[in-house]
Amino acid sequence: MGAPKVIIQTEDLSTRVPAFPGVYGGLVVASKKGPLVPTLVTSETDFLNKYTAEGYPVIGDDNSIWDALAYLEKSDKLWCNRAIGANYAYSTIELYSDDTYVGTNDGGGGSADPESESFVTDQTVLLYVVYPGAFGNDVKIKTHNPRVTHVISACDHANGCEYSADTVALDTDEYWQNGEQVKIRWVTREDETVNAPGDISGDEIAVSANVWIDGEPVQLTGADLPEPLVAATTYYTIAVDDSHISLALTPDNAMAGTAITLTDGGTGTFTIALETDALKLPITSPAGEIAVDTILYTICTNATYGSKIQLAISESDALAGEDVENIDIIEDPNADQTTGGVCGAFYLEPVNKVAETGAFKLEVYWKNEATPRETFILSRTEGSKDGFGRLMFIEDRLLASEYVRAYSNPGNGETPNATELPKAQPTKLDFDGGEDGDATTQGDFVTASDAFLAKTAYPMTVMMDGGQASTAITTYPLNLITIAETRLDCFAELSIPLASEEHSDYLNQIVNYKNNILNPNTSYAALGTPRIKMWDRWNARHIYVPCSGYFGAQTSYTGANWELWYPIGGSIRGKLNVEDVLIRFTEGEADLLYDNNINPIMFFSGRGIQINGQKTLLARESYLQRKNVQYLLIVIQPAIAEALEDYKFYFNDETTRAIVKSRIDSYMDGIKARRGVYDYYTQCDSENNLPTNIANNELIVWLFVKPTMAIEYIKFTTVITPLDMSFELAAEAV
Repeated sequence: MGAPKVIIQTEDLSTRVPAFPGVYGGLVVASKKGPLVPTLVTSETDFLNKYTAEGYPVIGDDNSIWDALAYLEKSDKLWCNRAIGANYAYSTIELYSDDTYVGTNDGGGGSADPESESFVTDQTVLLYVVYPGAFGNDVKIKTHNPRVTHVISACDHANGCEYSADTVALDTDEYWQNGEQVKIRWVTREDETVNAPGDISGDEIAVSANVWIDGEPVQLTGADLPEPLVAATTYYTIAVDDSHISLALTPDNAMAGTAITLTDGGTGTFTIALETDALKLPITSPAGEIAVDTILYTICTNATYGSKIQLAISESDALAGEDVENIDIIEDPNADQTTGGVCGAFYLEPVNKVAETGAFKLEVYWKNEATPRETFILSRTEGSKDGFGRLMFIEDRLLASEYVRAYSNPGNGETPNATELPKAQPTKLDFDGGEDGDATTQGDFVTASDAFLAKTAYPMTVMMDGGQASTAITTYPLNLITIAETRLDCFAELSIPLASEEHSDYLNQIVNYKNNILNPNTSYAALGTPRIKMWDRWNARHIYVPCSGYFGAQTSYTGANWELWYPIGGSIRGKLNVEDVLIRFTEGEADLLYDNNINPIMFFSGRGIQINGQKTLLARESYLQRKNVQYLLIVIQPAIAEALEDYKFYFNDETTRAIVKSRIDSYMDGIKARRGVYDYYTQCDSENNLPTNIANNELIVWLFVKPTMAIEYIKFTTVITPLDMSFELAAEAV
């Protein structure tokens, strides 16, 4: 072992039975929107945002929507999965390459599986709404590509300008689209500081390498200017070379090169500043002169795509293209038109700017809203990041969107390549092709609910049927029972078909549904009736909704405020704050229902509306005919089973068995103290772990429990005793 030393190791004997995680609900909803995988919602607002198109329920929505809202009144944990019929489709948009005039961004016609779609020539990205359904056709987008501010240079007329008539030649190629927003403003420049007389040479003034052009109006500021220059007087520049200018008295003189003769160089420093008040923009519209910073809209044509644009005064004019009366770009707003004059340089500045290189901006809109609900800076280059270190790759970044996902054309050596930007979309473009699919069936509900079998992924305590009971088919409620019996950690709250409750012979119809149509035999489910009357505040109407969501809500309420094994019913844990019930059962009707293991919701005049039963659907007489006993098992069995996982691959000897018993006893002491059981006994010793068990690598653990029972029937007797009889003797006689 080498030299003496301290060897550190840890032996963890602190394993304990985990505490109950809280009540989680489970529900399948037939909604017009929402994910097709189980998703945890934690509030009414969260649910409505995820599963309703408008953010609230509308007339015609499925019963399951109301079941969810009822449950979320008293719970903050609900696993929802969406049932959807066959032939559904996602709304889509196809974005094309921006370096070709061919291929217009357009709705993609919808897709059942967007990420299996193939790309056509020049298509860069397929956008699709995150969930399938027709609601997606109300989602719209705009995109804005990185645009530089173009300097449209001024020049003399003899050599031609970068603008003529109504067309602007860009100083660098960019693929603008119809309707992009721009502003036009004069090129501004830093004031020039001149040191006199050193920077004066004859009539020339030395300036920085900030290229001046002929005819720019300027004013001078200084104490001792070169003669005959005067402060606060407008002069016009003559560009001698890149670092020298002369000054003229008029624009015509500037264009002719007729400079003011300087008779001395002055002293000290003076400033030359551009006099913007003396300038007019070289553009007009049918309505007249256009002011600086007015938002204008671009027009592009196939013949000039990438190198030239035209301008329009409105988005609608821009989208109409060349068939409108566009803005005219005139040659000389700052000089006498009869003698030629100067074309002043100006900026063509994009309104929607994207700072990141190789990225574009995506704006997501809902219907005709003017403000985007989401804005993203995106790239088609995998692994690219923005200034905050967030991934910009379009497929990754849009995972944060509540509306849109993307499938980017990987390129594979084809056109376009994998990083090429999509064509800008400055005006709103609709997604299209989304379909709700066929009407949902119980088979669709079964398919969606089967996801709840994954117990480790989706912790669950109570499932609700969403009002899907039918006298014609019972596939779905029976599947919920199967799921609960398979998981062994949750319970199913079921409802009665509306047709049975609305029948003139409703009592017999309800009992017949339970005994002869559904015909269940399980302690992992319960059946409740009738429907609940509530006020639909979103649509200003009264409606009757399934009761299963209210049974589930009271389960969550009980688990949060007492313990899950407390009986659910009566004026405390069974009180419902609702307007009315579809059927006000009489006491005799309630007796018949309860005798048939159907839990009635009762209208008690002056005492409110209450759940008045807690039976399971177990057919034989047993403690497990009561929900509170079943919920006790739902709490303790999974918890103890989880704790026992840690003892796999231990030795099966007296020490291990004693530790296991100690852990369970400690846990059950807490359950007993919290009134879950009258008593319990744990056995894990040599008496139930026989040599054959040990040889088969088995550890046998038995837990005996005496569950606490609920009071459902109260027998109250008044005993009249004679004056000379003791109460003790009277009690013996009763």
